[in-house]
Amino acid sequence: YWVSTDFHQDLDHNTGNYWIFRLHETNLQVRNFVLNNEKRPAFKLGTPLPDNGVSWIRVKMKSRSITNLVKSYQVFIQSHALKRLFERLDSLEEHVILYNLYSSFVKPQLLYEKGKLLIEYSLFQKKIGYFIAEVAEGKLLLRTFLFLTNEGTPEARKLQDVAGLGKLDIKYWNIDKLRKFLESDIITNPVVKNIFVEAGCGDLFC
Repeated sequence: YWVSTDFHQDLDHNTGNYWIFRLHETNLQVRNFVLNNEKRPAFKLGTPLPDNGVSWIRVKMKSRSITNLVKSYQVFIQSHALKRLFERLDSLEEHVILYNLYSSFVKPQLLYEKGKLLIEYSLFQKKIGYFIAEVAEGKLLLRTFLFLTNEGTPEARKLQDVAGLGKLDIKYWNIDKLRKFLESDIITNPVVKNIFVEAGCGDLFC
């Protein structure tokens, strides 16, 4: 939904000045992607803006095969990625998660980890996770969401390198989601906290 406004000024007929507010509805745009011989529905990513309708997100990327070729891609997100986003950022309100989802794509930060394309998800400019993405059928598709300590992120790899903390250790500590991480005693233990900061997880303490 998005709202348009219109200011009326009628000085000649003495009816006064007034605003008209109109509520508009834009249908979800769903596209079926064929992945591993299966149809996977995904939603076009955008945000409603007052008076301007829906601002659909696009991401510019350099081709990894053709030097200096930059393409602009529409962004789609699978329901699985949204489910993992809400599940792993379980201490945040839904509107906060969605606002920061959009803001993370205003100037998206892209990197590759072991051949997989990752796009940073930031909470008020603090990095707390990544989307795993891929180019599919000429679109940029967000497949799933990883919290910063989840296996598959550069930070998780560094935790393994620095302190030998693997996937099972993170799960045993129950710090693979935002709420449990913030409720843990990591922040009160300078030695352990420093390990996570060294691995690139410092934004989780801000």
